[in-house]
Amino acid sequence: MAHMIDLSNERENMAYVGRRPWHGLGNELTPGADLDVWRVEAGLDWSVNRSTVRFDTDEEGETEGTMTDRDVLWRSDNQKALSVVSSGYKVLQPGAALEFFREFVAAGDMEIETAGSLDDGRRIWALARIGEDFTLMGQDRVSGFLLLATSFDGSMATTAKFTTVRVVCQNTLHMADTMGNQPTVRVPHSTSFDEDRVKTALGIRESAWADFGDLADELARTRVSPMDARRWLIDAFGDPSKGVDEQSEDAARLMQRVWGSVQDSPGSNLRSAGGTAWGLVNGATHYLDHARKYRSDNNRLSSNWFGEGAKLKQRALRSALKMVA
Repeated sequence: MAHMIDLSNERENMAYVGRRPWHGLGNELTPGADLDVWRVEAGLDWSVNRSTVRFDTDEEGETEGTMTDRDVLWRSDNQKALSVVSSGYKVLQPGAALEFFREFVAAGDMEIETAGSLDDGRRIWALARIGEDFTLMGQDRVSGFLLLATSFDGSMATTAKFTTVRVVCQNTLHMADTMGNQPTVRVPHSTSFDEDRVKTALGIRESAWADFGDLADELARTRVSPMDARRWLIDAFGDPSKGVDEQSEDAARLMQRVWGSVQDSPGSNLRSAGGTAWGLVNGATHYLDHARKYRSDNNRLSSNWFGEGAKLKQRALRSALKMVA
C-alpha cells in the first residue's frame, strides 16, 4: 500500500519553510517559526492513544471478548484507528518527534525544514536543516539535514538519519561513510526511544557531516571510464552476475533511464559531476527523485525517503564508493 501525505481533517498535513520541497507538497511557514506552531501547521497536534482489542463472540454482537496481548492504536483528534499492535509496542508521540530537535533549534544549529505525516498518520517525520553547507569544486553546493521518522503500524522502526540535498537539482541522498554505511540509528518499537542515546549514536556533536563532505569530494575527484560506468550501472541497478546484454528487460530499461539522467540532469555539466563518480550518484538520485514516473507525488516522497527509491539510491552510492581510491 502506498504511503500518502495524510489528508485527515480536510487538509494536507505537512508544513515547510523556504523553497518549496522537491516533491511539491505542503503548507508554507515563516522561517524561524516556533516548534509549537510547527506542531499545529504540520498537522502533528494529536497524540496516539491505545485500547485493548475487543471483538464480538456471537453473530448478534451481544457478547464481547478481549485480546489482552493486543492493542488498537488510534488518533486522539479524529478517533481513527491506526493499527493493531502488541501490548509492548512502544510509541514515539508526534509531538515528541519535533521536540527531539528543540535544543538544536534553540542553539541555532538546525532549523526545521519540513514535518508532517503519511498514510492517515501511520507514519510521521520531521526534517531539520544542519547549519552548514559544503561546496564541491567551487560550484556544487550540498546542504545537510537530519531526518527523524517513526511509524504507528509497525512498518518501520523509529529512525534517525542524515540526508543531503544537492542544491542545483534538489536531489536527495541519505549520507554514508567510506564503507557505504549510513549514519543511521533505528530504535525498534520493542524499545523505548531514548533521545540522548540516539543523539550520541548519531554523532551529532561529532563529525558525521564533515566526514560526508570529504567523501563527496573524493567522489567528485574520481574520474570514471565508460567501462567503470557500465559496471556501476549493472552493480547498482541490474544483476552483477550477468553481462550487460543478459540483464532482464526491466533492469535494462532502468539502467538506460538512469544513464540518461547521468548525462543530462541539472548539474551534470559541473566539474564535480562530468565524468566522475559523484556524477553517477547524482544521475541516479535525479532519476529516482524527479524523472521516474510515480502514481503521485505522495508515492514519490514515500519511495525516495523510506522505500524502493531510497534503497536504489544507497545501492548506487555503495557501488560508486568502490571506485574511490
